[in-house]
Amino acid sequence: MRRIALLLPFALSLPVFAQDPVIALKATDAFPIEMPSLMPYALWAGVNVDEPATLTAVVISVDGNVLPTVESSGAYLAWWTPLSYGSHLVEVTATASNGNSSSQSAVVEVSASIADRTALTMDGAVIDWTSLGSQWFTGDFVLPQSVGAYDRITAHLNVTCPSVAGGCDDWDRLASVEARAPNGEWVEIIRYITPYGVPCDHSLDVTDFASLLQGNTPIRMYIDTWGTGGWKMDLEFTYEAGTPDYAYTTVQTVWRGTYPFGNPADLQPVDTVSMTPPEGTQSASMRLVTTGHGWGGNNTGNAAEFYHAVHHVNVNGSSFTQNLWTDCNPNPDACSPQSGTWQYDRAGWCPGSIARPFSYDLDGLLGTGPLECAYTFQESYVDNCHPNNPNCVSGSTCADCNDGYNPYYPVSCYLISRSGAPISTGVGDAPVTRPAAQLRVSPNPADDQFRLHLDRDLGPAVVTVHDVSGKALRTWFVRSVGQLNGQAFDVSRLAAGTYFVKVQGEREQAAATLVVR
Repeated sequence: MRRIALLLPFALSLPVFAQDPVIALKATDAFPIEMPSLMPYALWAGVNVDEPATLTAVVISVDGNVLPTVESSGAYLAWWTPLSYGSHLVEVTATASNGNSSSQSAVVEVSASIADRTALTMDGAVIDWTSLGSQWFTGDFVLPQSVGAYDRITAHLNVTCPSVAGGCDDWDRLASVEARAPNGEWVEIIRYITPYGVPCDHSLDVTDFASLLQGNTPIRMYIDTWGTGGWKMDLEFTYEAGTPDYAYTTVQTVWRGTYPFGNPADLQPVDTVSMTPPEGTQSASMRLVTTGHGWGGNNTGNAAEFYHAVHHVNVNGSSFTQNLWTDCNPNPDACSPQSGTWQYDRAGWCPGSIARPFSYDLDGLLGTGPLECAYTFQESYVDNCHPNNPNCVSGSTCADCNDGYNPYYPVSCYLISRSGAPISTGVGDAPVTRPAAQLRVSPNPADDQFRLHLDRDLGPAVVTVHDVSGKALRTWFVRSVGQLNGQAFDVSRLAAGTYFVKVQGEREQAAATLVVR
């Protein structure tokens, strides 16, 4: 976990360990590739090799016949039209600049027999900070494979109380389920808020992500839970046989991050982006999920959780409205009764429910060139208690202008493109594949202050100290890992006990336990 640097007074001749390419083939022999007729099928492979070596060749073949292979968004793709139903050998071979090579293969069955299918992924997976020390669960799973065979995919999320201290968590926690694309990018397929201490069942149409939910697919879940219990999850996907309107779909990331709301120094923090649908796209839509968080006496209007905001998305001059308000009583997922304040309406979510995505039809905008996408938060809102408001006076205009627990929106937005013919753009730009950021606290236990040691830069970030209920007690804003690692954080006003420190960047986060004595 921790990197240790040794400073040696003389040069050592250390052995060099040759690195082989690592291949992740999406096709699997666990399910047939179902297609009503012999149609082009996308064979994807993620391939990586450790530096300083680089990839010099990636070859995808079927039954010994080499297919044209291209790099697409950081993964490798070959379109294959089977010549017959039955068994076929798919093989990927990758060669690196150091001369090393690796191969991976699968014998796949191509079938015209199409039937409803079910795939269980998370099977009783537990997330609990106290017993496991993690807010994550990650697993590798195998899903059905098809083209033009299913017209609906539904995710069924069942959350129950684990056999851990505290059982079900007492609080409503922000959670997310993600699937990994062939290029390594994690795509949010479900935004979820846990209920107050009770088990619940949920379902969501995830057909938009059909191109990802196939074959070998890593899936992970994050829950912002701390020390008051945890959750046990089962996640099942059902694939309904039928003829889809379009046989081929792709997913491209438009926006994915956590953005402040009402920051006087940055009222519109979401960048305008230019999106180019794949060539041959016949239909497209935008799938947007936004949930509002943060509230209290130091957030003007109880934003963002309890603030009824209306935002707008603009694409090539066409404006779409996002009325970010959800009625919570009755609960959208019938998860009631609960403890706590589950019945109060909220910004885009309710305790014990999946945050429903907004969908915007972009068909009328296709063929006009790139799609210029802008996301405007409600322009009339300003958080007057924000530390960046020069007119904020602690104890006068606001209780504490440096409280720092200000409103924010986690946002995930994807461009879904569809066609009756193959379209090949993958998800976003190729991400940097690397392990989770590691956070260390020292001294720990701490008296009046502590320091953080983060192993890489997450960019501008928010540092928060939470109690076991998850309530943010102290908040600081940092611009870089250098500022974070060089800063002393004051906790002299906290009572002795166990707390949790979280560093939240725009797309990554890290957490650690802090003991104050």
